[in-house]
Amino acid sequence: MNHGFKSFPAIRVRGQPFGEFFLCSLPASLLTAVSYSDFARARPGEEAYLPAGTERGKNKKHASEIEQFIHSRDCVFPSSVILAANYEADRGILDGDDARRWRFVGDGNIVTIEIPSDAPIASIIDGQHRIHGLRAAADAGLEAMELPCVIYPDLPNPLQAYVFATVNFNQKKVDRGLAFELFGFDTSDDPKTWPPEKLAVFVARQLHSRPDSPLHGQVRLALRDETGMSNETPRKMSTAMLVDGVAKLYSRNSERDRNRLNARWRPFRSRQVLDDDGTPLRAAYLECNDRLIYLTVSNFLSAAQAVFWSVAPEESFIRKSVGVQALFDILKAVAADALASQDVSVEYFTSRLSPGQMVHFEAPYFQASGIGRSRVRNCLAFAMGLTDQYPKAEELDAFRFAMRDCIPADRS
Repeated sequence: MNHGFKSFPAIRVRGQPFGEFFLCSLPASLLTAVSYSDFARARPGEEAYLPAGTERGKNKKHASEIEQFIHSRDCVFPSSVILAANYEADRGILDGDDARRWRFVGDGNIVTIEIPSDAPIASIIDGQHRIHGLRAAADAGLEAMELPCVIYPDLPNPLQAYVFATVNFNQKKVDRGLAFELFGFDTSDDPKTWPPEKLAVFVARQLHSRPDSPLHGQVRLALRDETGMSNETPRKMSTAMLVDGVAKLYSRNSERDRNRLNARWRPFRSRQVLDDDGTPLRAAYLECNDRLIYLTVSNFLSAAQAVFWSVAPEESFIRKSVGVQALFDILKAVAADALASQDVSVEYFTSRLSPGQMVHFEAPYFQASGIGRSRVRNCLAFAMGLTDQYPKAEELDAFRFAMRDCIPADRS
């Protein structure tokens, strides 16, 4: 497609020490044509390799996720794509008399950007996966969609790399717990439209606020806590950890489920459009039986409180993040049996967890890391009869000690 000559209003941003740039809104269909990714790479130099390009390599999974998001009814891209205009991948900055150059007409703060063709002469400094996702979703009404853009004209490649590094390294990553709290802020809409994480946020809030909850006042909120609850009780869970643990009980892929729900207009949005993915509480989620989900989680955590947390010393790994995450892994493993027996009571889960009291959770075998979570989970599963798998030989002695030497010495 040749878009021909196009002009767009823009705002000139002055006064920043690095130099001026322009803010504007460009149609997605044009943006996908005129921009390209100049991937960071090493190229030969006289004495050593020289860096070239700025963008990270394309992540196909991330681009695919953005494509799915574009197809949703709640698609939103408020942050700016950053471009270096008048820069060609193989030749660098275009000559001043090149007919393809973007021109910025006007001396004041409001200018006009003139784009004479759809030649790919705008290097993407930041936002490549949004552009790749838009290209893949070319049937999603892109002619009507616009994206905010920051445009630096005639910016050499080393300075493009500087902008990229500044954007990606100087910004603090958003706390996942805060993101979950804000994502589920409004729970007044119809629960049948709630994606997995939003229901999990609701469950987490209930566990924190209900007086009969085993985690009453013990969830570390990402938001400023003005609930008036005492901070004297040691808190066991972050919001993000709790949301992750709850959501995986009824969704194998929360993001995919959310995108499928959001692909429908709100009046026609319902969990029932999702399929059964085999997770133990999936049927309850699809049927909007949120009470059953809450009771299952709450009663299991009450059992964990009785069996482990109430008697474990402060340094015990069953009280730490790895232990709580491992307990949710165990809940996922036993929830199907509980539902099949129509018994999700505290007593049921207490009887299932009680054999785990044999595990010595203060043993050096455990640690506060990813492997620590798997070791806590595996020891619990072994004690509860959920598995008979032994660890690899070099871990066997430490494993036996963690299991209070209840493992036959002839097993290896």
